[in-house]
Amino acid sequence: MKCILRDAVTELGTLNEDLPQDICKALESRLELRISFLDAIDLATIRHATPESSKVPWTRMRDLIGIIEDEHTLGKPVPEAFSTKLQRRLTSTMPPRPMVKLSFKECTAHFKLFFEAGAEVIDVLQAGDAQSLLVCYLV
Repeated sequence: MKCILRDAVTELGTLNEDLPQDICKALESRLELRISFLDAIDLATIRHATPESSKVPWTRMRDLIGIIEDEHTLGKPVPEAFSTKLQRRLTSTMPPRPMVKLSFKECTAHFKLFFEAGAEVIDVLQAGDAQSLLVCYLV
């Protein structure tokens, strides 16, 4: 999957003549965010990764979300991209829940907290005993 995303970033670089430069940069930052997320997942499965290397994708995502916030004005809403009827078909036998609609500012705030927590949880994973785990939890 990361390979496809990296190919998309490369292909986006060749489209600079066809698309405005700011649109290309906005798309590239969104693709880079997805690549960094997949990197974070990959590093979480490697037991011998150092804490510093495991934190790199999380800090990269935190930086990218700031760039995406700045580029938000370039986008336009596409409400028809979401179908309640299709969503009901995809859900399980549980009754459908109402769709939660967050503003862009609320959404980015949640992502920032998620990225910070992802970087902090790396320290918790390095705890060797119960006392160290308690110290990580309390700090």
